[in-house]
Amino acid sequence: MAIISTWMEVESQKFSDVASKLSHELVMGPASRKPINDDVVRENEKKLGKILDVYEVKLKESKLRLSPWRTEILVRVAWEKVVELQAPFLASMGANN
Repeated sequence: MAIISTWMEVESQKFSDVASKLSHELVMGPASRKPINDDVVRENEKKLGKILDVYEVKLKESKLRLSPWRTEILVRVAWEKVVELQAPFLASMGANN
């Protein structure tokens, strides 16, 4: 349980902040017709890359595999509904499926 608590703490202090900045810049800004600040995107992509590198090392060390989890999530009805509900928004943003 201590490991889970540690990773939840890391996620809340590191990943969430960077991911929020990226999603705001890449999704929320354009949705409200604000230009994307490429410097902010580059800076936070670099930070996110470093965070994900740490996650990857830890996953390999613990021999966890995301593939079975991902497969399980993607076949859930709830996930399919989320994708369905997001489709109009993503289409309006010019995102490819």
